[in-house]
Amino acid sequence: MTSNRLTRHVTARALVATLFPAGDRLPAADPDVLLPDLDAHPRLARALRLGLAWLALRYRLRHGGAFHRAGAERRAAFIEGLTHRPLSGRLLRALCLPFKARYLLDERVEAAAGCRPPVQVPAQVEHFRWRQQITAARDCDQDLDLEADAVVIGSGAGGAAAAYELASRGLAVVIVEEGDYYDRSHFSGRLTEVVPKLYRAFGSNCATGNALIPVPVGRNVGGTTTINSGTCMRTPAAVREHWRARGLGDFSDAALGPGSSRWKPCSRCGRRTRAMWARSATSSTGARRRWASKRAIRCGATPKAATARACASSAAPPTPSNPPM
Repeated sequence: MTSNRLTRHVTARALVATLFPAGDRLPAADPDVLLPDLDAHPRLARALRLGLAWLALRYRLRHGGAFHRAGAERRAAFIEGLTHRPLSGRLLRALCLPFKARYLLDERVEAAAGCRPPVQVPAQVEHFRWRQQITAARDCDQDLDLEADAVVIGSGAGGAAAAYELASRGLAVVIVEEGDYYDRSHFSGRLTEVVPKLYRAFGSNCATGNALIPVPVGRNVGGTTTINSGTCMRTPAAVREHWRARGLGDFSDAALGPGSSRWKPCSRCGRRTRAMWARSATSSTGARRRWASKRAIRCGATPKAATARACASSAAPPTPSNPPM
């Protein structure tokens, strides 16, 4: 017996019980908690049902029975055997990944693993004048005609910094961003709430090739820098000298130009970061830093997310002559 909903899908329930039995510290997975969240995403649920049908067929062809009717040890042995097969092992990992991700985000599992409790969301947040320039597409009753000298796609550290430089030279700039704007009230520390807001495709973007490499992509005002902070550091002088010695060009401070002097050490970890980033931390930095610390990002004193937010807010001062973002 199968069902179009994973909640009542007997193979799905059996697979969850096989993958996540109770351990010394971690509790067994509760299918009634795990599966409804996966059902909430129709395309994902449809793909999982296809994968579950493949799993049930493989078991029936090998053992002549139904996967969900087998004992726990026999199901576990069958799953273990598939992992060692080149093609079936890859299909099995792809099938199990959403179940594993949802299990790790279970509040009971987080508590048993010693994760930090959610941060306290402030009752009130500051409202700055520059937020009047943010226009959400869903709030527009009709198409907007905006006149600008430059249109920048993306509000991450690259796009926002480019918009800042253009606006600093007197150009009217429009920044187009795929995601929404979030302030401190949206940062609760719960991954189940934050990931859908900040990540494109729930963080499932991957680069394929000889290996499957996760490539987290941001979907918010601030771009990928909101979720991937502290990874763009100034290239050490020794490395730049090594490049020069190998004939790759002159990468000295003098050759890099005025922009080279706009970096300074981070007060927390000693790494160098652009001074503009350090002095432009926005109101959400504190909550974002606490959330980032849960993800083991070491340095939160000058997150790159503040770069995009600060640059975007500075790119076009709130005057009638500048179009909204």
